[in-house]
Amino acid sequence: MKTLLALSAVMVFFSSCKKDDKAVTPSTPATVVKYTIQPIDENIIDVRYNNNVSEFIIESGSGELTDGSYQFSVTSKPFAAKAGLRFEDTFNSIDEYEVSIYVDGSLKARDTIVNTGPSSNGEGYVEYTVE
Repeated sequence: MKTLLALSAVMVFFSSCKKDDKAVTPSTPATVVKYTIQPIDENIIDVRYNNNVSEFIIESGSGELTDGSYQFSVTSKPFAAKAGLRFEDTFNSIDEYEVSIYVDGSLKARDTIVNTGPSSNGEGYVEYTVE
């Protein structure tokens, strides 16, 4: 009888230590970040932005923002979203560009980038920290 009682106690002990294979670790939901630059025209020298792994990208001519927008997901927060451009400011050129940052479809930052200096080139950025 004592052996049966001891064996039962050991079984209870080991069954209580068993890991629950069905336990789910909560994951961080992805956040969608979107950059837009309008208008896109031939006076843009390059566009610059942080991508989904926080690398600072400089694109001239072709790339993710050639159609005026770039969207990606991030799970690591805080994420420093940054987008901007450099452009040639000539007598006949458009000298202002609207740069926006959206997070999960909501506008979070927007600015109109204009050339305010004596140079024939303008540049500027919009920044927003995704929490």
